[in-house]
Amino acid sequence: MKLGDRGLVAAMLVLISGAIVLERSIDVYGQRSPTGPYELQAMNDATWQKMKVNDTKIDEQDKLLSMDIGEFMIAGLVTDFRKSFKQGTRLFVQANLVPPHGDLYLECNLYDSNGICVQQTGRIVTRDQLRYTFSYNISDSLIPGDYQFVMRSNATEIARKTITVLPGNNQSKTVALGN
Repeated sequence: MKLGDRGLVAAMLVLISGAIVLERSIDVYGQRSPTGPYELQAMNDATWQKMKVNDTKIDEQDKLLSMDIGEFMIAGLVTDFRKSFKQGTRLFVQANLVPPHGDLYLECNLYDSNGICVQQTGRIVTRDQLRYTFSYNISDSLIPGDYQFVMRSNATEIARKTITVLPGNNQSKTVALGN
């Protein structure tokens, strides 16, 4: 069914007219009521005192939105999320933070399956930053197996993710020669 140009214009006029009538009939703020716009009601003093106090402490765990691990970054965001990486590759661990947060010291440490810290790094993240990315090289010195990235904020653990290191393509083989 073809409306043509005139039919399309007529349909648009009907739609616009309906929107104007609907907007005028809703009148959320009472602009067209007989008594005029609605007035704000005075707030009681106890509620006002409670609202103006800002003594709520944000837990360290609540400052982290997500911890992402991947091999590629596009426009500052980690993409290609993975849980296994080959030796010799570079990976990114990104902490996405929830605003508002104060300045904080963010650590991202790599632990082996025995709980021994293999790599340790930390940075100061200022209040204007919403994410910080740590870069790691999975060298051939890391034995294939399970490892954990542990994220800490101001010395408090806030996240932990497990990855698996797989043998790389250039894995040298050790040959034992007997007598």
